[in-house]
Amino acid sequence: ASSSASTTVTVQAPEVVVSSPAGGASITSPVHVVASGFSGNPVNAMQIYLDWSLVFTVNGATLDTLLPISAGTHNLIVKGWDASGRNFSKSLNVTVANQPPVAAVSLNASSTLTGGMITASASGSIAPNGSISKTVIDFGDGSCANAVTASHQYKAAGTYTVKATVTDNLGASSTATAKLAVNPQFVTITSPTFTSTSTATIHVTGTAFSGYRVVATQVYVDGALKYQSTTNLADTILPLTVGTHGITVQGWDSSGATFKSWRSVTRQ
Repeated sequence: ASSSASTTVTVQAPEVVVSSPAGGASITSPVHVVASGFSGNPVNAMQIYLDWSLVFTVNGATLDTLLPISAGTHNLIVKGWDASGRNFSKSLNVTVANQPPVAAVSLNASSTLTGGMITASASGSIAPNGSISKTVIDFGDGSCANAVTASHQYKAAGTYTVKATVTDNLGASSTATAKLAVNPQFVTITSPTFTSTSTATIHVTGTAFSGYRVVATQVYVDGALKYQSTTNLADTILPLTVGTHGITVQGWDSSGATFKSWRSVTRQ
């Protein structure tokens, strides 16, 4: 006596399952690719091809990686290899949206004197999924430079906004700014430090500061010129009569500007 029974078995072909990204999706770079390979034999390698060029390989049945991909529509193929030497793959198209560039600007100093030079750089700017094709640096006083790094002389005191605008190869742009203080020329008097004396002479020292070259530093007593140097430093000993006197140290720079500081001293 005999009997029989039957059932149905489905034998599937080896396959790759891509869980990220979804086919036809519009995404940003870097693209997160997650996939697994399935086969009756052990899966010992997984590969990613971008526009039919191999860009990533892992020894195993799964992969999880971030791929930098330029803007546009691309073909993505994830391929698996099993121990029998068989390969199997999944192909999908993805569209990578253009991400605007990220502008950056830096200054070699946050302040300077009138006539001083400042260097601005936009070298820290990036284009996440393309390249930067144009950089414009606006110095905030009407002057611009079509360069990644540029230097500029400021001829008037004030607070300026330096702006860098970068444009990528697909026409997207962004801007970054930095503040700059341009201060007036000035003189410091380091002597005398007193307001009253009984001596017949007085030691006068002072320093003139400018972004331009200082061509002369002068000392005046009661409005009369008593000493002059051709540097930014004045250092002299002058006679002083009884009474109250005004001591002025004045700087003169190559732009023709003059600037001064004043002290009052009384000889007893």
